[in-house]
Amino acid sequence: MATVSGSDRLRDLHAFDDTKAGVKGLVDAGVTAVPYFFRHKPDPLPVTAPSEAAAAIPVIDLANADVDRRRVVAEVRAAAETVGFFQLVNHSVAGELMDEMLAAVRRFNEQPLEAKVPYYTRDVGSKVRFNSNFDLFRSPAANWRDTLVMEMAPEAPSPEQIPPTTPRRLGERLFELLSEALGLPTAYLGHDAGCMDGMSLAAHYYPPCPEPEETMGTSRHSDPSFLIVLLQDTSGGLQALLEGPRRWVDVPPVAGALVVNVGYFLHLVSNDRLRSVEHRVVATAGGGGPARVSVACFFRFEYTSTRSYSPIVADGIGGARAAVYRSMTAGEFLARYNGKGLDGRSPLDHFRLPAAAESPISSATSLTHFPSLRRRKPRQPSPSSTSPKVEVDRDHVASQVRAVVETVGFFQVVKHGVIDELMDEMLVAVWHFNEEPQEAKVPYYTRDVASMVRFNSNFNLFLSTAANWCDTLVTEMSHEAPSPEQITLVCRGVALKYTVMVRRLRERFFKLLSEALGLPTGYMGRDAKCMDRLSVVAHYYPACP
Repeated sequence: MATVSGSDRLRDLHAFDDTKAGVKGLVDAGVTAVPYFFRHKPDPLPVTAPSEAAAAIPVIDLANADVDRRRVVAEVRAAAETVGFFQLVNHSVAGELMDEMLAAVRRFNEQPLEAKVPYYTRDVGSKVRFNSNFDLFRSPAANWRDTLVMEMAPEAPSPEQIPPTTPRRLGERLFELLSEALGLPTAYLGHDAGCMDGMSLAAHYYPPCPEPEETMGTSRHSDPSFLIVLLQDTSGGLQALLEGPRRWVDVPPVAGALVVNVGYFLHLVSNDRLRSVEHRVVATAGGGGPARVSVACFFRFEYTSTRSYSPIVADGIGGARAAVYRSMTAGEFLARYNGKGLDGRSPLDHFRLPAAAESPISSATSLTHFPSLRRRKPRQPSPSSTSPKVEVDRDHVASQVRAVVETVGFFQVVKHGVIDELMDEMLVAVWHFNEEPQEAKVPYYTRDVASMVRFNSNFNLFLSTAANWCDTLVTEMSHEAPSPEQITLVCRGVALKYTVMVRRLRERFFKLLSEALGLPTGYMGRDAKCMDRLSVVAHYYPACP
């Protein structure tokens, strides 16, 4: 093939785009050869036999989560940590709806051109946009496909623009399972980490190609989102790049299944624990067969968000590992991803910390600390533990309390009446406050001990022989508590609810302690005034280099 200058190539790309007909327009025009700007270099990696493919991509039955949740969590963790792909059956999305969705995409693409032109745009601000190759003017070679994108969250298009039929509840269930797989609170990824703040629906249409070996339906890539749920027809063609040895493996269509894969952002947030695996779609062969159709639901960040995303370095059970990536915003990542197009290179490499492999824990400036908590399944102390547990709702525990306060001085309490979800919410709120931009925290920074809400580092900074690696937010919650407006916004609601429940708990403690000392039940709480004041002290311990 003759060499084409850059200016000629750009001219030809514009000419193709100006038709607004996409790849379907080329097929309708009767092309017998793939235009040069669709031609890809051959991929030297082998493709495995179909017999291996069936075993390589796990199939997970979501119905089992209602019977043996621990088993399903383990299956999801194993698939996300190794293959990065799995197929989901019994997922509650009706088969009729899946068929209807695929048929609707096919009908849209096979309409007359004049019906599709009003939707043809490259304006990423448009909630509904139809075009061919989002990266047409940046990628080394175009892909043999057309795409209809619908932005379904945070604000979906009006029904007049396009009907919103998306598996959002399924996404919630998947993020709950993945949160538990990482040892995090069930709602963390879906709610606190913002993995469901945005949602896009991308309907791909792959027309039959006269030279399928010369081009690709979709180049090798991974996706700029947290998680992808894919509905594919029976055509096949999706392949994942697996290791040991590196080879392409088919992700075969399974009746009634949805394909799930990890995106770049979940790879980053999980600190390399979950794998965002490269994948591709081979071009559909010609010969009079139907076009391949698929619908991908991308659970993503909100495009306008200024939030900083960081790796979670806690493993959920008290351990930690070095941060592999630096923090980034959605804007930073998208600029990198969109700027390079689908060229087979990972945009995560740009954000990788050079010393990550050498540092035992992340640097303080990475802001990647996450509170290690599993309140719903608390770790049992080891037999050698010197911190006894006391169940305060059992009868006759005064002697048990007396024994531990006279000897150890510490004890752990279970069945205390403070609900698990509230404890999780309180810890996450403290983490969110400390992870906020500095300008949001500065108004609370003070060393005035008369202030009812004060944030600082080391209350004894100028008196101690050495400072501690800790930041602290103190809220005085006594009879004259601060007004709700004084309490930090991210902690406000949960702090007030948590304090109410802790006040009830302290009354029970002081009654038990009074009895343990042989005093009247109400002595310590009322007469000795042990309950006159209450301070809520929230400590934040960033990972230390």
